[in-house]
Amino acid sequence: MRQETRLEWEILEAEEDEWEEVTTSVTAGRHSTAHRQRLTAVLSAVALSIALAGPIVYLLWQEAEAGIAATEHHIGTLVEVETLREQASNHTVGSQAEVASIALHANAAMVRVAMTATSPTGQVLPYDEIRFYRQRAAGWERTQPILAFWGDRSSLDTATIHFDFYELDRPYVETIAGSSDDLHRALRELLGLPPLTDMGRLTVTVAPQYATSDDVVPAATIVVMSPILLRTPATSDRAATLASQLQSQLITYSIVESQRYYLVRPAWSAVMKYLAHWLYGHADELPALVSGTLPAGGSTVSPPNADMLESLIIDNVADYYHSPGYAEYRNQATARSAIAFFDWLVATRGPDALPALLQAFGTQDSWPALVDEAFGLSIDELLAQWE
Repeated sequence: MRQETRLEWEILEAEEDEWEEVTTSVTAGRHSTAHRQRLTAVLSAVALSIALAGPIVYLLWQEAEAGIAATEHHIGTLVEVETLREQASNHTVGSQAEVASIALHANAAMVRVAMTATSPTGQVLPYDEIRFYRQRAAGWERTQPILAFWGDRSSLDTATIHFDFYELDRPYVETIAGSSDDLHRALRELLGLPPLTDMGRLTVTVAPQYATSDDVVPAATIVVMSPILLRTPATSDRAATLASQLQSQLITYSIVESQRYYLVRPAWSAVMKYLAHWLYGHADELPALVSGTLPAGGSTVSPPNADMLESLIIDNVADYYHSPGYAEYRNQATARSAIAFFDWLVATRGPDALPALLQAFGTQDSWPALVDEAFGLSIDELLAQWE
């Protein structure tokens, strides 16, 4: 006899939020599992890629290292050849050159060369030189400075100077900016030149190129070479080298501006050159001199004698043609007399004496007339004070 099987269904009632919690947990669990599986697959793929790329990266690194080594070897050989050629052309011996460092940029190289030269007395003189090379089809060849190594263009302003430079030279410019501005202001005050406004700053361009005194530059502009391009002793500071270069240019520029400002007559051109020498010799003292913290004329002044002043008055042009050797000696004596005269003048009459002297340079052609106008003295009275 057939048995009947009966299934009994029981429907449980549940709140809606409880049911949502149950279904959500199940779905989230499934999604979490799928996410872990995908993450595992991605990580496995990355690990596999790294494992496969490792040998390739290593080979590329080896190739790059070999390329750099080959470049250093080629340039080092080229530097040696250049040194031998220079010795042959200059008929010198004892110079040596060694590549100290190489910076590469695309197909160009900036090379610091450690040089040693031997003086006639046997003294070994070490110095550094920066050279530039570019790779051509036939190999590496030396070139002019390559701007790309200097980076972006920048500027810096002081009270009287606008510095225009590139980032490679920034540390040197920042080091000398303050002292250069102090010197520039002292020069202008000492020579009686009008003060500069913010809009009338002198522009100093630190150029990544070889510059000479013959280069034509705009008015109110000085161009100095990047200190990177200057041959410097191995132990020297490039900032100090830049400061010295700019110091000389500032003095020259101020003398030229004074000649224009006072309409200095041609008769005093040589004396203006001596004034420039005097300023250069006292350059470090000038800011303190005009501020009154240093005695006028420096800490020690030896008064010259009357003969020295007379050598500034006597015209020795004729002697140059009749006796060149004697004229050269007299020119040197005149230069010493001029320096002594400026020392004595500033020491006894203060910094304000120079503007008075320059003013007279624009109106008089002889020392007696100039002394009378500038100081209200006769030449004999001035000589008497000097003795």
